[in-house]
Amino acid sequence: KQAIEDRGTTNVEAYDKYLRARALLHQQGAVELRRAIQIFRESLALDPGFVAAWYRLHETHEDAIVYSAESTEDALAGMAEAADRILALAPDAWRSHTLLAKQYIYQRRWLEAEAATCAALAAAPASEIDAVWTYERFLMATGRVSEAVQYAERARQSDPLSLMISGALQGALDFSGRVAEADAEYERSKDLPGDRAMVDYFALFRALRRGDAPAVRHLVRMVGRTLQVAGIENLPEIFDQAETMLARLRQVQPDPANQSRQFVICGWAAWHGDTALAASALRQFVIDRRSPRPGGIWHPALSGVRRTPAFKEILRDLGLVDYWRQSGKWGDFARPLGEDDFEVIR
Repeated sequence: KQAIEDRGTTNVEAYDKYLRARALLHQQGAVELRRAIQIFRESLALDPGFVAAWYRLHETHEDAIVYSAESTEDALAGMAEAADRILALAPDAWRSHTLLAKQYIYQRRWLEAEAATCAALAAAPASEIDAVWTYERFLMATGRVSEAVQYAERARQSDPLSLMISGALQGALDFSGRVAEADAEYERSKDLPGDRAMVDYFALFRALRRGDAPAVRHLVRMVGRTLQVAGIENLPEIFDQAETMLARLRQVQPDPANQSRQFVICGWAAWHGDTALAASALRQFVIDRRSPRPGGIWHPALSGVRRTPAFKEILRDLGLVDYWRQSGKWGDFARPLGEDDFEVIR
């Protein structure tokens, strides 16, 4: 049992497939995630008791909600299957605490998610970063981004070649106002293999904020290819034309083909000043599609959106307001106003 919980398998071929699939997971792209799911399943066909592979399969389905066009229903089915197998095989293992934390985050049960992430951190070996990584995601989701930076840095120290972890660190640094450090980590990540779509997207908005025209021109071409929104295939030609962009964004936002591009639509709508459209796309991303990465709501480009009543409703529907009141941990972006109201401060 100890070997199953800690190492996962004694089947060399199953372990080899696991390593290949894990590398693809850390590269993040839609193609890579689909291939990772396939190879994890090939590994599990060789050893159905391989807990680590079930855990990574769960994580890959989670990321598919964010990065690929896999339906939420298909992703949920894959996550549920993996969760059932892990909890049956190793109910007391630290990975099971981490898995429960992920489930609670997805269910927006924040107090229980915090307890589970803390239990996982206490039980996990120092060499394992999954518990650290999950706690970082919890902190980002609940608006405690300044705290999240140290955990993202710990994850990077353990796995400096993971583009997924580097991207999370860039986001935590950017969201907490440490923009120069985010840019430095972005430069470091350029040699890392994987799909750079989201790190380029965040870098683009940093370049837009500082008015770096050459960087913007380069990055908007990259993002136009890797995070293409159906109906806006000519992004480099129109991205800086506010009226044209907003008209097109309003037209394409309801398109089912853009179900995995709502956060991208949100960012562009916010940049061009349509907070209502941005809030609508953000709601679809974090509420309707139930993104397991809701920490994106604290992106600096959304500061105007965060001042709207629609955003306050998103926070209530995410369960964050109840968590903040019950825990007293209001984080970096909100504070209470008496017993019945709150305000978003940035």
